[in-house]
Amino acid sequence: MFASNNWLTRIDTNFPNNTVWDPSTDAWRLGAFGAPGHVGIALATRAGQSAPTNFPDGIPVALSFVCTNTVSVDYSLEATDGSSARGTLTFVPGQVRQWVPLPPFSGLLRVTLSTPQNADLTGVSQWYLQTTPPAPVRVGIGRFGDGAAVYWGDASFRLQQSSELPSTNWTPVSGVSPVPIHVSDPRQFYRLIK
Repeated sequence: MFASNNWLTRIDTNFPNNTVWDPSTDAWRLGAFGAPGHVGIALATRAGQSAPTNFPDGIPVALSFVCTNTVSVDYSLEATDGSSARGTLTFVPGQVRQWVPLPPFSGLLRVTLSTPQNADLTGVSQWYLQTTPPAPVRVGIGRFGDGAAVYWGDASFRLQQSSELPSTNWTPVSGVSPVPIHVSDPRQFYRLIK
């Protein structure tokens, strides 16, 4: 096999015609592979991943495809214990995944992506993580400036909602703990059932 005129991540003296990939000068080459100049960006999480232990490297953020331009997105972390953090992730051309670092927290943590550059928020842009509520309290409500979430430690419980009390018409709320709830509507009631 003869490998020549390739772009690599490090120099190999056995192949002197190959050069090291440099995103600042070689990004245009991605266009030959269909890479656009504007892509989608989102949190790369799956349903049921709500414990910090699911994310030892941090919360993954992914692009929908490699991009010929540098992509950036702001993130914010807000926890019910009062801790918070903000930052920006930057994706150089050819890079498709970054991680939001997780701070130590107790209770509930909300991760939010915002203001992408050279990208659109095309998937999940907000995620909740929880630590198990301490005994004897088994249910917690995390309140944030513009929203809230209910979280609980027993996976056999499910959340239901109704618009009236007393009610015989309770509807299931999709998802498992933690579950975002609407606090702006004073006529929404919630209950946990086993």
